[in-house]
Amino acid sequence: MEAKVEEAVEQALRFLRYSDRTIHEMKGKLRAKGFSDNIVDTAARKLIRLGLLDDRKYAEKWIRGRLRSRPIGRRLIDQKLRLKGIHPEVLAEILDPLYREFVESRGIEKLACRQVMKYKSVEGLKLRKKLFDFLFRRGFGYDECVSAVAHAASGKEDEDSEFPDE
Repeated sequence: MEAKVEEAVEQALRFLRYSDRTIHEMKGKLRAKGFSDNIVDTAARKLIRLGLLDDRKYAEKWIRGRLRSRPIGRRLIDQKLRLKGIHPEVLAEILDPLYREFVESRGIEKLACRQVMKYKSVEGLKLRKKLFDFLFRRGFGYDECVSAVAHAASGKEDEDSEFPDE
């Protein structure tokens, strides 16, 4: 049995070379490779003990990366990480301060303003609807969407008024 555990650990290390994984994901990968539940659990405990599997670190890194590169809302972050097997308590503990930091840095408004640039030919109510829908689909809450749309749309209106028609 010890040889099978070592084989599972080696396989897990190969998986970890490509990208970090949650405990749940790693167990699924090892089961898919044909290892028994007992072997998978033992290998996972060993990887946790070695610090190679850590759901807390994984969630923090994943959230930071996501909010920095392709921001999504709290609701969608929560959903995606739960699907990856992150425990809800761990998720709440990590997500609250990171998301608060994102909101305080006006990340949603910045995202909405970037999106306005893609909608140059759209104005008024149609622009606001497109922006709202874009943000809402990305998991941002209703109030966050309304606030960001108001901020971004007012910026576009200000921009338009700087160049009066001649």
